[in-house]
Amino acid sequence: FQAAWGLKVDGVVGTRTLAALKAARTYAIAVANGSNGTSSTRVWKKGEAGQFVRQTKQRLNDFGYTAGNPTAFAGEFFDTRMENAVKRFQKDKGLNADGRIGPQTQQILYAFEYGLPTVKLGDSGALVQMVQYQLGMVPMGEFDGITVEKVKVFQAEQGLVVTGVVDARTHQVLGTHRARLMLAAMD
Repeated sequence: FQAAWGLKVDGVVGTRTLAALKAARTYAIAVANGSNGTSSTRVWKKGEAGQFVRQTKQRLNDFGYTAGNPTAFAGEFFDTRMENAVKRFQKDKGLNADGRIGPQTQQILYAFEYGLPTVKLGDSGALVQMVQYQLGMVPMGEFDGITVEKVKVFQAEQGLVVTGVVDARTHQVLGTHRARLMLAAMD
């Protein structure tokens, strides 16, 4: 299970493994109930307010999408500025840019809540396959010299620090989480 989810394979149910187990359980229940596997969480839209809006506004700001000041008096209100930030985020992630925060947008926006582990030369497994897939490579699952070079080219093209190592920021820009979602949908 840990290998399939790109986690450190140690047989220990830590916070990341527990989060992945919960996500897998939710997905399995949804599929068993005839859904496409996305959660049935609430859809947030312009005009609504709450702590979730405040947190999401901060999350969008953290990723470079100017959604407004979450600590201001009106920080918990889903306004036009936030709607536009959500649309830009959705467009960049290949989603339907409707400005609403539904299950799919939430899944991608919070995909790194528990973080994907860094992958580098010598690593192997499902997470490496996901990275290779997103780089347009044949996903063999071995992080070799060719993968290092592809990562460096990608990082340079995206204005990231060129290291050849896939850290959290590289995962985010690369969209490794989308590969995970696609692979889960194919199971």
